[in-house]
Amino acid sequence: MIFYFIVYVIIGITASSAYTIHPMRTQGSVGALPKWAWPNNPIANWMVMACGFAPILAVVTSLIQSGLWAFATAGEIFLGYILTSLAIPFGGKLLIVLISPISLVSIFGALWGFWYIG
Repeated sequence: MIFYFIVYVIIGITASSAYTIHPMRTQGSVGALPKWAWPNNPIANWMVMACGFAPILAVVTSLIQSGLWAFATAGEIFLGYILTSLAIPFGGKLLIVLISPISLVSIFGALWGFWYIG
């Protein structure tokens, strides 16, 4: 059970980081963003979209695999949101979004049974 707790908190952290960066990208205040996170970069668009879609996919996966444990999944993802807003500075959020494709592929591969993370 601790694996699922850690995984869903990490998904919440990545999603919250993307949701922090997304308004800056869409409202034109790109001066605080590094060049890779500018709105005209298609790779950054995919990274932010993947981070934003991950919580929905996690809850659906949990609902299919475990039924009503999906409510606990939503709570764990929300805990990740809270931890990000309280403890991680903006530079850390940029780093989390930058490495999110690797972590999300690893996490969802383990959740869907493609490989085992012990």
